[in-house]
Amino acid sequence: GQFRYLELIYKNPGITPGELARIFKVKKPTVTQSINELLRKKLITKRASEQDKRVSNLIPTKISDEIIQYRNSMYDLFAQKIKEVFTKDELKTYKELNTRIIQFFIKRKKHNGKRKA
Repeated sequence: GQFRYLELIYKNPGITPGELARIFKVKKPTVTQSINELLRKKLITKRASEQDKRVSNLIPTKISDEIIQYRNSMYDLFAQKIKEVFTKDELKTYKELNTRIIQFFIKRKKHNGKRKA
């Protein structure tokens, strides 16, 4: 779960723990636990907001930048290798299957969220 937080902090430098909790639909203590782990691993830093010193802004570090860039390069390499191995028809089927799998998990997540409410 921490990588999801890290990725969002990386894409939105300065995001607050409250915003993370709202986006992921979790309670602040859940976010705080993950933030503390990311801080301990030196993947993010925490800075007091200039508008409200009680609020912290979360900033990705150079280490997290390297991790995200590496992960992105691995995705690119994977996509390149898939294109080398599969025919056009196989690629089309692969994309359709992936789309169906993703849609299944999105529906499942929405359904589980409704049950908890």
